[in-house]
Order: sequence, then C-alpha cells, then structure tokens
Amino acid sequence: FTALNHVGNTEGLYLVNHDRRLLVKYDSEGVDGRFAFTLNKGERTLLDAAKRSSPGGVFIALVCGDVTVCGLTLDELRSVVSWSASGSQSVGVLVEEGRSMTVTGSAGQLPHKVPHSGPNGYPEKIPG
Repeated sequence: FTALNHVGNTEGLYLVNHDRRLLVKYDSEGVDGRFAFTLNKGERTLLDAAKRSSPGGVFIALVCGDVTVCGLTLDELRSVVSWSASGSQSVGVLVEEGRSMTVTGSAGQLPHKVPHSGPNGYPEKIPG
C-alpha cells in the first residue's frame, strides 16, 4: 500500500491508495482454529456505500488472532451472509495448519478455500 487512511468514525474502515476500502475485523480468541466475526447491519450498509465510491474495490481483512489474516472481497463476504437481514450476521474462519482457510457465514460456506498468502491471499488480494 502507498496510502492507508482511517475513514470517518467507523472503527476498522480504511481508505487504501485513494480508491479502495478495507474493513478490518478482529477475533483474538479463536477456539480450536475457529475464529468468529460479527457483521452488523450498519457495517453492511457502509460497505455498500463504499462500493459505490471505491473504483478499486472493497475488501475485508478478518484478523484471526496472531495466526493469520483472511482476506475477502466484498462479493465473497456477501455470498456467505444474509446481506439484507436486519440483524447481525456471523462469519467464521476455520484455520487448519498447512491448509487454506474455510469461510462460513450465516448464509452458507464460501465455495472455495482462502489461501493465507499469494495472489489470492492477504495482502496480495488487495491490488495496488
């Protein structure tokens, strides 16, 4: 990244390189390799607004303690949660040693595994 700036009053939302948004969520207390995250309706609304004003895209970094970071695109996140639901939605990341991550949500499982690094992992997934 060449520039990283906090956006407004939203905790964990950043502007990256002036044209893309990054939402960072944390779970420092994973149990048996399972990390849990909550995405409330307000955050989903902010991500939708960010998509309209971010030509470089919108990305999510799910920080799994001091183990790894699971990088997702907005479309990947939308595919595992009930986006239009009024309440909070859960997202889970299963981290198994030597394997790519499994992402599940209140609406299902991501159809592919998410690598820890490389062209489809974090931070390489966020172009720029």
